[in-house]
Amino acid sequence: MLPTVTAKELKDAMPQFREEAVQKQVRAEIPELPLALRVRCGLADYILNGEEGTLEDRVYSLVAEMLIDIEEEKKSA
Repeated sequence: MLPTVTAKELKDAMPQFREEAVQKQVRAEIPELPLALRVRCGLADYILNGEEGTLEDRVYSLVAEMLIDIEEEKKSA
């Protein structure tokens, strides 16, 4: 599982993520974000800026197929 990040960390990392994406197209060497931020920025970028369907379509599609790891509460007898 990827470690969680704060919303602020994700928001702060987005400009670097987008810059990395552009610079990698021209093969420039730049430092990479940690994996958890790269993956989460990629998802946020897809949701916010994707060209497939509407924003609502992208949110529903992602949430519908997202694996969610939770523990059910055990009821005491």
